[in-house]
Amino acid sequence: MDAQGGLAERVAALRRRLEELAPLSPQADPSPDLARIRHLHEQIQQLRQQNDLLESRLARLSDEQLPPSSAPPTRLASRTRELLLRGKHLLDALKSLSVELPSESENRQEEVWWDYQQTVQLVEIALRSVQTFPTATADQLRLCGGLELCLDLAEQRLTVLRTRLDQHRTAQEMLDALSHYFAELIHGRHLLLKPLQDLAERIAHDCQADQPFHWFSGSTEEPARWSAAHGLNTAQIMARTARLDPQWRTGIVEAVLSALLHDVGMAAMPSELIGAKRPFSEEDRRQIEAHVGIGAEIARRLAPQDSWLAEAILAHHERLDGTGYPAGLRGHHIPRLARLLAVCDLYAALIRSRPHRPAVPPRTALAETLTEAEKGRLDTELAAYLLGISFYPVGTLVELSDGRIGSVVAVHQQPMDLATASRPVVRILMDAQGQPVPLPSYVNLAQCDGLYIVRGLTEDETRRALRVRTWNA
Repeated sequence: MDAQGGLAERVAALRRRLEELAPLSPQADPSPDLARIRHLHEQIQQLRQQNDLLESRLARLSDEQLPPSSAPPTRLASRTRELLLRGKHLLDALKSLSVELPSESENRQEEVWWDYQQTVQLVEIALRSVQTFPTATADQLRLCGGLELCLDLAEQRLTVLRTRLDQHRTAQEMLDALSHYFAELIHGRHLLLKPLQDLAERIAHDCQADQPFHWFSGSTEEPARWSAAHGLNTAQIMARTARLDPQWRTGIVEAVLSALLHDVGMAAMPSELIGAKRPFSEEDRRQIEAHVGIGAEIARRLAPQDSWLAEAILAHHERLDGTGYPAGLRGHHIPRLARLLAVCDLYAALIRSRPHRPAVPPRTALAETLTEAEKGRLDTELAAYLLGISFYPVGTLVELSDGRIGSVVAVHQQPMDLATASRPVVRILMDAQGQPVPLPSYVNLAQCDGLYIVRGLTEDETRRALRVRTWNA
């Protein structure tokens, strides 16, 4: 007998008993006994409504996910019923949350999709466990403790998920606003600098609070969005490197502002040129190189009193050995902020995919940027500041030497120490066989002899590792 049939039979029996005592009539004398009977009747009606909600979810689980032989206990204790309804509400909340998850084309950092999948599975496993509950009320109540703990954990994870999705939504709103701002500038609109200053202050504050990176992506079909995404990525790196520089540590907001705006000229480039996978012709190259002049002119229009901003934007593609553009400046003829921008710009470009090449892991991006400095094209001292964000920034997925996969959740506070830069704190996500771990665990690699990071996962590998199906109710 299924749960719904058993409960319906109990309700029918109770109703027959009530009818034997007295007919339920609104005109009847409201004696104490009749008042008690009416109260029982109301409880029955509530019980039936709750049972309908519960059984609809149990039926879906039975039809879609549970083995045919599974069946809920024929009698549900009131505590069991309450917890099942709580689980049902959690599933409904997760289902409604699924529409807010990042799409395939958006960045999936902070394991939002992973945590969503794990939370759904946790709730469903908790509900499935009721299929094994014994009929006796006392035995059910004994098992309800474990069921309640599972649901408590699921509610905690749901709260974290909502927080992360709020952060993701805020980040996308930030990208939307900056994209629109860039598009308006390219079309010659006269805008105030303050919105950009406010955004720079916000990024600098997030850095000061040790917030993790949020890597942005933009389609080459929308040049303003593409350049805004790169500006936001570069600005986050600038916030973490400028604080190490004696000249700019007291002007971090200004340095971040220059990083936000440094590639605004790319918003004026044709989308087919930005998205080209072929080698550039000489004409293509001249057209692309013009973006620094366009950006510098926009900076002069936005902040005519701040010549340093336009100068830094104009020179951020100059190289110490004179091979850069637009003027082929050498050494210290290049403004210090432009030299720091060049370091941050290259690193930010490498960690995101481009039409002509895939993204590289952060450690590889760091190595390639330092190599450019060793070859005399970038400032060696300023390039070394990248060690301040570690070989593996917070949010990077990594493979450990024992085969496990994890996510970097914290880096150590010795920014120029090569040993600690390669040994962050990692949250374990998958075991050595590639299976999800049931509960999160954390490893401080700085305190683990013989355990180390083999490599960081690429952008594509990260997406594959965290790929999950959306809710399919």
